[in-house]
Amino acid sequence: TLAELLINKNVWNGLSPDQQMLLDLVCRDGIVHSLAEGEGTQFTAMRKNVNEYGVINKYWSDEMIDLFRKSWEEVAESECGRDTFFKMVYDDLAQFRANYDLWKRNAFLPREQD
Repeated sequence: TLAELLINKNVWNGLSPDQQMLLDLVCRDGIVHSLAEGEGTQFTAMRKNVNEYGVINKYWSDEMIDLFRKSWEEVAESECGRDTFFKMVYDDLAQFRANYDLWKRNAFLPREQD
């Protein structure tokens, strides 16, 4: 589980640089710990759910994923047209995703062949 810490900007600005750095380090450590623990424990929970509770792990079909993507793109396009802040955030996310695609294709095995 990832967590977040929300602090009023005026309060944040009132903290000393050392206090800000300490909060930054604590939050980073919490995220790193959470990611590492999650990766290290998920398979145990999944195996237990399958073996003890009869859970069946499934993937969404390509057709469903395409439908989700198309539906989201329609909603995002509509929101971009009516909310300039949403558009700014969505454009930033779209740029990140386009750049991330290179890492996604090459970071983990098996790799896609171009």
